Amino acid sequence: MQGFGVRVKQELNVRGKMQKDLGAHLNVSKSTLSEWLNDKNEPPMSVIVEIAKFLEVSTDYLLGIEK
Repeated sequence: MQGFGVRVKQELNVRGKMQKDLGAHLNVSKSTLSEWLNDKNEPPMSVIVEIAKFLEVSTDYLLGIEK
């Protein structure tokens, strides 16, 4: 099963967006975003919702509940 970070990175790539774009949108540091994308830490649910909106995908997809 793919982790949260892998799914986010894939969706960024599909949409032609960069990690720095997501970090700027969320107003988080590069290191914080790196921890999330490398599955070393998970963002709060409110941030997961914002990431899903930014990527135009469901939170269930990002969390691995749906494919």
